[in-house]
Amino acid sequence: MRFHTRVAIAAISAWVICFGDAVQAQAQQPSTGLSFVDEDRYRGIPLASNPYGAAELPARIDLSSNMPRPGNQGNQNSCVGWAVAYALKSYQEQVEEGWSLNSNGQPNQSRIFSPSFIYNQINNGADAGSHFVDAFNVLSSQGAAPLSAMPYSNPLAPIPDTARAAAKPYRIDTWRRVNTQDTRELKAQLNANYPVIIGAIVDDGFIGMGRDAIWDGQIGNQQSGHAMVVVGYDDDKSAFKIINSWGRSWGTDGYGWISYRHFPRVVREAYVAKDARNANRPITPPVDPQPDPTDPVDPFVPPLPSSADAVLIANPPQHNQMDPNWGFGMVLTGLVTIPAGEYGQANVVVTITDSYGNPVMSLSPQYAMPNGQAATGTGPLQLQGQPVQQLQWYAFLPYCTLNIPKGQMCLPQPIGPLVTSNLIANPTLFVNDFGVAIGQPQPFFVRL
Repeated sequence: MRFHTRVAIAAISAWVICFGDAVQAQAQQPSTGLSFVDEDRYRGIPLASNPYGAAELPARIDLSSNMPRPGNQGNQNSCVGWAVAYALKSYQEQVEEGWSLNSNGQPNQSRIFSPSFIYNQINNGADAGSHFVDAFNVLSSQGAAPLSAMPYSNPLAPIPDTARAAAKPYRIDTWRRVNTQDTRELKAQLNANYPVIIGAIVDDGFIGMGRDAIWDGQIGNQQSGHAMVVVGYDDDKSAFKIINSWGRSWGTDGYGWISYRHFPRVVREAYVAKDARNANRPITPPVDPQPDPTDPVDPFVPPLPSSADAVLIANPPQHNQMDPNWGFGMVLTGLVTIPAGEYGQANVVVTITDSYGNPVMSLSPQYAMPNGQAATGTGPLQLQGQPVQQLQWYAFLPYCTLNIPKGQMCLPQPIGPLVTSNLIANPTLFVNDFGVAIGQPQPFFVRL
């Protein structure tokens, strides 16, 4: 009887650490725990491709309704585990499975993922913090275990075999770096339903952030690196919304805001991760099973996505094609071959550069990337999981949207002879808004 009482007390204590605020007194400085990687190694991580929406980004995005209730890391330096497992992975599986993260008004520990499963494997046997890249590689090779399989507890506790087995279905496919200096690129990832995992140098002002506050400048002393997840943005506030791991008494019920202008000053690392299809969901028709992922030889090289064998073929542009709304332009066509078992949507995005590789800007937001570069794209190409899927693609780009020299066309009246511009069309294949393959660049010229 005494044994059962101790077990019950331990379980209640773990629940309070995760979901309560009593663990952390207001006067106590909260724990952090992110160790930044060397700048050169970080810059060597591949950048995420930017999703193309063929329209202006919305004024606000909020993914927090798919997030678990903000938890509390307590006095452990486990913020990386909280960001990538508790927040990110719980979000991904809620979106994929459509299940509720709550049960009878309380967090459902079988559907929210354990920070300890990740952190305890990457802290080198000491509660002294960890790196994002190590966490992503565990998520990719092993998956994430639910809290029901590994409660949040001792940071030095070994990983039980039952937790490893429970983690296997819940992996990420791969991960990429995001440009922290470009607000529109960050917003584009959020608009594509990809939360952005960030590492920031926090200060006294951030630690003491109150309800509805926006972190807009340094207040007091800078402290240490801290891992969080960006879950949205609001142009009226000119700020990004983040979920923290310091309990619900911090910020606004555990959420906070970082202004657009302060974000690049304090955020040193940012990533997105592509979810893997759950291993417990059958693929119809069946395909040959793939071996379990292994730890990478170089931890700074993300694994190839499951759709890495996709092939993108682009044909030479067809010029002087007429669109009733946009006038003359060029048509780009080709073929994509998608490997077995891919579900969701694919699309092809074509960006335009000059002959030296410099971005050509657009005069229309409907034919532009988030950074303003001229681009066009296909509509969604539906993926049904067939063994091999071959899909034709088509995209139109109006000449008048290109911000290039013009002498006669696209002008109220001619101002001189036709001007020739040598350009390049650069196609990229996206699967579920994540760039997976690059096609052969197509040089062309226009005379306007």
